[in-house]
Amino acid sequence: MPEKELSILLIEDNPDHADLFQANLELTAYRDARVVHHRTLESGLVALRADSFDLLFIDLSLRDSTISETLDQLSSLNASCPVIVLTSLDDEQTILNVIRKGADDCLPKSELTDILLKRLIQFNLDRWQLKQQLVESREAYRDLYHHSPNMLGSVDARTRRVLNCNQTFADTLGYTREEIINRKITDFYHPDCHEAFNQVFSWFLDKGAVNNEELQLRRCDGTIIDVLLNVSAVRDNEGRIIHTRSTWIDITEKKAAESQLHYMQQLNRLIIETIPDLLWLKDIEGVYLACNPRVEQFLGIMESEIVGKTDYDFIEKEQAKRFHERDQQAIIAGMAVAHEEWATFAIDNAKVLLETIRTPLLYENGMVAGVLGVGRDITERYEAAEKAEAASRAKSAFLSNITHELRTPLNAILGYTQILLRDGTLTDKQQSGIKTIHRAGEHLLLLINDILNISKIESGKLEVVEAEVHPLSFLHDIKDIIELRTKEKGLDFRYAVVGEVPTSILVDGLRLRQVLLNLLSNAVKFTECGYCRLLVRGESTGNDKVLLTFEVEDSGSGIALEDQKIIFEPFRQVGERLHHSEGTGLGLSISSQLVHLMGGGDLQLISPREKKPTGCEGPGSRFFFTLEVPVLHNATLSNSDPRQQIVTSYTSLEESGRKQQVLVIDETPSNRAVLRDILQAVGFVVHEVKDGEKIVESCRAVQPDILLMDLPIPAKEVLLTGLQIKQHKNLAHIPIIALSALVTEERGLRQQCLDHGFSDVVGKPYSARKLFEIMAVHLPIRLTYDGKKEPAIVDDCIMPLSKVLDELVTLVEIGDINGISKKIKEICEMDSGRYFVFCGHLRKYFDEFQFTGLLNFIAANRSRELCNPNKTQYL
Repeated sequence: MPEKELSILLIEDNPDHADLFQANLELTAYRDARVVHHRTLESGLVALRADSFDLLFIDLSLRDSTISETLDQLSSLNASCPVIVLTSLDDEQTILNVIRKGADDCLPKSELTDILLKRLIQFNLDRWQLKQQLVESREAYRDLYHHSPNMLGSVDARTRRVLNCNQTFADTLGYTREEIINRKITDFYHPDCHEAFNQVFSWFLDKGAVNNEELQLRRCDGTIIDVLLNVSAVRDNEGRIIHTRSTWIDITEKKAAESQLHYMQQLNRLIIETIPDLLWLKDIEGVYLACNPRVEQFLGIMESEIVGKTDYDFIEKEQAKRFHERDQQAIIAGMAVAHEEWATFAIDNAKVLLETIRTPLLYENGMVAGVLGVGRDITERYEAAEKAEAASRAKSAFLSNITHELRTPLNAILGYTQILLRDGTLTDKQQSGIKTIHRAGEHLLLLINDILNISKIESGKLEVVEAEVHPLSFLHDIKDIIELRTKEKGLDFRYAVVGEVPTSILVDGLRLRQVLLNLLSNAVKFTECGYCRLLVRGESTGNDKVLLTFEVEDSGSGIALEDQKIIFEPFRQVGERLHHSEGTGLGLSISSQLVHLMGGGDLQLISPREKKPTGCEGPGSRFFFTLEVPVLHNATLSNSDPRQQIVTSYTSLEESGRKQQVLVIDETPSNRAVLRDILQAVGFVVHEVKDGEKIVESCRAVQPDILLMDLPIPAKEVLLTGLQIKQHKNLAHIPIIALSALVTEERGLRQQCLDHGFSDVVGKPYSARKLFEIMAVHLPIRLTYDGKKEPAIVDDCIMPLSKVLDELVTLVEIGDINGISKKIKEICEMDSGRYFVFCGHLRKYFDEFQFTGLLNFIAANRSRELCNPNKTQYL
């Protein structure tokens, strides 16, 4: 039984014959077939094109078509199913004509039976299926043939002309198939290959096959293709070769890759053999797989003797073990591992320092295949580094010595000028001369410090030490210094603090002061007319930090655009700055690097400034930088008046009120003389010792209250003397203050002094006030400053209620700057400005940061109102 219902198209104009066909079909297994019957050729062909049928039965002679016309239709029919002709004619010639015209089968109607019909249907269905498979197979073969990645073709064995070729062959050579077929195959080979091809073809005719012969084809554009030729023979019935089956494999890219690979291998080998570094390859067990000549020199044998062996076969056991352990480190780490190791070359017994890098080599699956090692001789670099370090140490020693040698006489100069400036008997002209000497000494000290600072920055020895700083009083000090200089030159100094500037911050005040004074000093120095300005802007950034922007602007000569790139380089002075003899040209370079060390942004310059110059003003410059610093909330507000700089005397806190005994130890007479005069001027009793060996003896004799001891270079013996004093039972209580010119240069010197029994360290040159204040920490005394004034009592002003004043006093005592400002403003606006005059005095104290003076002013005027002269003063 058929698997599916057949669909049959029957074209028959005789109803009886159609019925006969249907009756015989009913007797077969195809009785359920769908039969579509048409009586004319025209309608039948229309149905054939419109529908799908498994079989076509057609009468040869139809009412609308003669036999000849029907045969012509068969030849052009191209039916999609088997075509079987039914005919009343029974001659053999007719049947042959029908088959030749394209019919698949022909059956005389006189022979039609159910059995024959069944066989006819089955045979034609099966044959049609085989025919379709054959067509598909041929199409598949054709596709494979023409779309093969390799070039395929056939060549006549006698004429050597191309019989056939695939599309790949044509496309590769740049021809059409029609242009290739029937031409001699040698037309497509490079002329240089003709002889080789003829030899290969002779081998083919002799052996019947050729495999993997390298030849060269030539494209139509003249370019060359490298190919591998494979040929097999097609023979006739008598075994004679009639043509070839040829395959050309394009190996042009492969040949190019092989050529490139060969080149790279040669290059790598050349590099490996000529590189001055040691280069070796080991497996995971440490067995050498390859090495370069430098390794041969190291081990003293040839590569052929090294390969297959381990380090244990060549060098002493401990070193071999160390090499093996480092190989394993790279394998375990799975990445490159670097070491420095000393090794001795066998060829000349030279000991060298090797910088080695061992890198694991991996298979595609990630497993370690071995270790590639590189060893570079860094002996010269090591020795150069040693020399550089030695030179650096020598430079440091020189700077330490020269610092001491320069600062020692400066200490005497600045010390005596401070003493003379307190001498009220000098004339104005003499005072002016002393001030000139003092300023010149300070300028020389700044120059020395600049050179030392740039040296420390370059060597990475400059330290940033953060401490609590009160911005307002800190900036007020700087303002006072610069304001004096601007007044001397007739310049206007403008100063402003805006935004959110906190009461206290954490910053290196020394370095920040150094940067600001340098920028402001330059502004004054290079401005002849107009103004200098310091603007500080604060902006909270959250997380208890504030971003401070510092701007220094002047109306001076400005800096040309082409010079702005080099102005921050050491020892560079440009433009108008070349005409000023003062300075080293280091200030801006140091300032820029100090800003970076403090964690700030770049020190930036704008010149000319944005503001258009007027009158005699120049284009000017504006330098600015930013610092983000922590805010300290539990800070103590400093109430010190920055103008209280001169100590005039001291008061003993002991009941006896005796004068304090000071023992000065210094081998330089001028240093001792300066200290003696400074100390005696405020009431200390001074004893001097020149020889350090007599210190203990002098202490026993004098029983001083404090020791001031100079630290020479080297300071080792003096440090030991401090320990010796502390070891004496009767002397251990005496505080020892070290005086050193190196305390700001030598790292750890302060700690060394403290570790050797010293109580404190003062850097030279020092201010007398600073020395006295440090001494006051260790002695039972209270210092008296020059310039401390009684608070003003104002008779022409009205004071607010005591409650309001108490609130203001509380704000001042806790250091609430914003609160103080708001409270003063509030008092000014109370009762329609009734307390305006009183507020003016409060505002003056506040603006000058004289908080102690403000408290004393309030207390004094309260006392006036209460007529109580014994009213407690706020100190």
